[in-house]
Amino acid sequence: MKRTIALFIIGLLFFSCESDDIQNSKKLIIDSIDIDSDKKPDFVLEYFEIGTDDIPSSAGQKTGEIIPIGENLILYDENNGYLFLKNGDVVKKTTSTNQQWSKYGAGVIYRKRVEQEWDENWTVQSNAISNYYLGIKLKSGSSEKIGWIKLEFDTVNGKVYILDSEISSLDELTIGD
Repeated sequence: MKRTIALFIIGLLFFSCESDDIQNSKKLIIDSIDIDSDKKPDFVLEYFEIGTDDIPSSAGQKTGEIIPIGENLILYDENNGYLFLKNGDVVKKTTSTNQQWSKYGAGVIYRKRVEQEWDENWTVQSNAISNYYLGIKLKSGSSEKIGWIKLEFDTVNGKVYILDSEISSLDELTIGD
């Protein structure tokens, strides 16, 4: 009996350690994102709140926004916002008719309030239900690299995670899982 219990405990420890490794493959964005691993932040994640100007404020919204640093840019689609890319799409250095490289921050998640009552959950600013990709361009002088970041959102607490990313100096880059 003791032998069976010991084997059971060892098995539990083995499987719990293995699942922890899988969960740690995603990286929580604390504040900045260094996509090219050069020890310099390329983007920053900031949260801010806007509210009505009546006293007390009758409504508002808290937003998480990924903001380019320096000359870096984020791909924006006029019809679908920032989180419009999907697996298999191609990110290009030159943009198409409805897309443009933007120096402005990408609002990616928000939570609204009416009076002092906040929405129960955060909302991801995307038409997609999962697999959120953000197109990016890193610029330094005449050097340009394009890429993508795959994001995951915790809609309970508003945290943002990086699941995967790729960066390249090519003129086109296909998004892949």
